[in-house]
Amino acid sequence: MNAAEPLPEMQLDPAGTTVSGLSSGAYMAVQLHVAYSTSIIGAGVVAGGPYFCAQGQLSNALNRCMQTFVGRPDADALVAHAHALADAVRIDPLTGLAGDRIYLFSGTEDRTVTRPVTDAAREFYRLAGIAEQDIKYVTGIPAGHAFIVEDAANACGVSGEPFINDCDYDQAGDMLGHLYGALAPAVPADESRLLTFDQSEFLADPETHGMASSGFIYRPAACTAGAVCRLHIALAGCRQTPADIGDLFARTAGYNRWAESNRLI
Repeated sequence: MNAAEPLPEMQLDPAGTTVSGLSSGAYMAVQLHVAYSTSIIGAGVVAGGPYFCAQGQLSNALNRCMQTFVGRPDADALVAHAHALADAVRIDPLTGLAGDRIYLFSGTEDRTVTRPVTDAAREFYRLAGIAEQDIKYVTGIPAGHAFIVEDAANACGVSGEPFINDCDYDQAGDMLGHLYGALAPAVPADESRLLTFDQSEFLADPETHGMASSGFIYRPAACTAGAVCRLHIALAGCRQTPADIGDLFARTAGYNRWAESNRLI
């Protein structure tokens, strides 16, 4: 990995920002998407649940938003709470979600975040105003709790580090294709374009906010040369930090080869 440097300046299309994540990263993706719905046009949710699911309670996080021992998430109540936050101008109006696209994934072998939880995420988005045709929900793959790729060390049904599984399925490509529409074919990523940037420029002490001190950015050749590009924010899950797996998620989850050919940072 390269030493962290200041985030380089880039030309971004303000109408082209999407977000995705796995597990805790999926939950963070949903929080960002709903809170900033006028700025983010879609979300990919891999093994995650609805907005504000835990409601600030660890017991909910464990027993309602991963397992459902105390019942599944109440999508109606969570949408009502989101409307209340929007009315108080603490998040963007939920009308900002209209026209956005959502990708959802739940593996049939995932016992960590169970299917009813991701079902509730779909119901939340429906109630919040996302049209049915704009939601893609993939449920038929025998995957464990992981991000899914075409080739990896972990077998498809495994739920364990590094949480990147070989299911002969290009999840990043399928997701990005749904969020953005038709894409140019993927090309090999240039690993020299995967850089480490310093996040303390934006937060004085990132770790006190649950953020790493540095992040990864992949800049395609066209974007480096000054072309206007779109931005996709990919959030890793628990135990996928650089301390845990280095740059493996940033390098091998499959996003970069689609980014290179589609002016996507």
